[in-house]
Amino acid sequence: MRNAHEAEQCNEAMAFWARAFEKVCKLSMLYAVSQNPVKPIISVDAVKWASAFVEYVTDQMLFMVDNYSYENVFDEKCRKAVRYIREAGGRVAHGVLLKRMHEPKEVFKQIIETMEENGTITHEIKGTGPSMTKFYILR
Repeated sequence: MRNAHEAEQCNEAMAFWARAFEKVCKLSMLYAVSQNPVKPIISVDAVKWASAFVEYVTDQMLFMVDNYSYENVFDEKCRKAVRYIREAGGRVAHGVLLKRMHEPKEVFKQIIETMEENGTITHEIKGTGPSMTKFYILR
């Protein structure tokens, strides 16, 4: 993952990765001490475990930063809608999302239009007549 962020020149992400090597070293030492407190030896298994753990934790932190940091209030509302759709399994009915968002109809409409225009979501309509339901789907 680090290489992907380097290629994109993503400074915020690189700040998280900057100390990853140090974290791997510390966790490898802890692993070695837990295996043999009297004479700890850092093994390949210790380094692999520590490396995988640091990569997982760093990816999770970057995911959380991406989902919970906003440029403005409208961006926050858009990301809130994405979270609700993701929590529903990537697909949610219009009425369910409208109710969860607690936004006026006009604001909700702007949020949905913006996300459809930028390709974050698509919609599909199921049924006909009074049983027609609009669903929003994450891309």
